[in-house]
Amino acid sequence: MDREHGFLQKISRKIDLPSEILSSDPTVELKGRSEAIVIQHKGILEYTPQRIQIASRAGCICICGQNLDISLMNRERVAVFGQIESVQYRKEPCL
Repeated sequence: MDREHGFLQKISRKIDLPSEILSSDPTVELKGRSEAIVIQHKGILEYTPQRIQIASRAGCICICGQNLDISLMNRERVAVFGQIESVQYRKEPCL
């Protein structure tokens, strides 16, 4: 997987594109402490008002906080709103 990642980075530099566009690695965008957008997800594993756990090719992404809610979910993106206190990444397989 590292070899593939390096290859994609080289290609993206040559054609002047961000490497995230060609990669299947997840991207997490934070907008303040109230919104998180996860791109390249593989599904929702846990969904409570205090914790949302999202599967990705690279492992688990866990968003913790208060009054968390999913406002958008499609094949590519998950948008989480609420009072975000932390975002954790785990490489080990998701639950």
